[in-house]
Amino acid sequence: MEPFMRDDMSPGEKEITGRWLQVLWDQYVSIVEARRELAPGAVNDYSNRFADKLQAQGGNTAKTALEAGLVDRLMSRRDANDYLVETVGASNDDGLYEAMLFERYVARKRPSSLTGVEGDRVAVITARGDMLPGEQPPGTIGGDSLAKLIRTTAEEDGVRAIVLRVTSGGGSMFAAEVIRQQILHARASGIPVVVSMGSVAASGGYYIAAEADEIWASPSTITGSIGVFAAFPTFERLLERAGVFTDGVGTTELAGALRVDRPLNPQVVAALNSGVSHAYASFLQIVAEGRDMSLEELDQLAQGRVWSAPDALENGLVDALGSLDEAIAAAAARAGMEQYEVEYAEIPRSPREMLLQRLADRAGSLSAWTRSGASASLLQLLRPAREAARELSLLQDPGHLYTRCIACGLIQ
Repeated sequence: MEPFMRDDMSPGEKEITGRWLQVLWDQYVSIVEARRELAPGAVNDYSNRFADKLQAQGGNTAKTALEAGLVDRLMSRRDANDYLVETVGASNDDGLYEAMLFERYVARKRPSSLTGVEGDRVAVITARGDMLPGEQPPGTIGGDSLAKLIRTTAEEDGVRAIVLRVTSGGGSMFAAEVIRQQILHARASGIPVVVSMGSVAASGGYYIAAEADEIWASPSTITGSIGVFAAFPTFERLLERAGVFTDGVGTTELAGALRVDRPLNPQVVAALNSGVSHAYASFLQIVAEGRDMSLEELDQLAQGRVWSAPDALENGLVDALGSLDEAIAAAAARAGMEQYEVEYAEIPRSPREMLLQRLADRAGSLSAWTRSGASASLLQLLRPAREAARELSLLQDPGHLYTRCIACGLIQ
């Protein structure tokens, strides 16, 4: 709850965040230095002495990067195009190198669900975004919509295993529980379920993964954050500044207790605290059973702490580090398949939605091109307020209980 309650980070949160952030940075540095054939420590030296290095190159950032070995050549746009024409081996009527839009490439690699996939196969289901109750559009995770997709996929002929690709910092605990129950139902029907974690699979994202047959994390995954909080925003102090006050009478001590223009009733606070304690104990029990740990052992790893993937593996919160393809292979092995197809299951879309999606894929987003410099600057200025408003809009759990890693939103 610190981002909601404090105006700075607590010492404990700094220590925890510093740990997983350092792990990610070390991974980044080692990959860059290995692929660019740089000496160990070169990237840190470049970053920590950037001002001096830039000054030595007369303020030219491109030459600074070239001198550091981060790039191979400096070219104008025309020279770059000529180089790509030579590399690709083809150019169009305008003399530009032949290229394919990313969206068209993905569409060719992953055909429309209208074509279908037959035979024994592993179904990949994507769970990306914030978790909210009910039916939700792509880009967020709806408890009902994702649960329905898992159920219908598990019932398809030929689907022998499911890989759930989770990239989420969590959200509504109610939504997470609906999804978890459906995962258990799929497993009970004989369909192995393997979770593949993306950049973030924490709090509610870990909640739905805990009882899968296997959990695979990417080496740079942020996970854990096993914890629960309750939240109900009120704005009475802000209204008071504008001279707006609220008063009234009620039939019970809880009448009007959940109004945003009044402070929370002490009984409501006590009730929410009880709910948090119960929800946290349930979360621990679910993970302990899924990961075959004792509650005491798990509680030392929980408490809302965020873990890097290597630390999560060492502590038994995940089974292996690897890519989505490796998770798919693991799911196929659990289903006893040596030859199999891969199907990317999606929530069925209407013909109108599919047409609009295809148009959007071809045209791209026009909004970024139509913004004036002034409006873009204003949007950037208002970004903190927009993000705060967005956080509040996600507080939709019917019981006001959330399994959400707020800090993890920075790297999703």
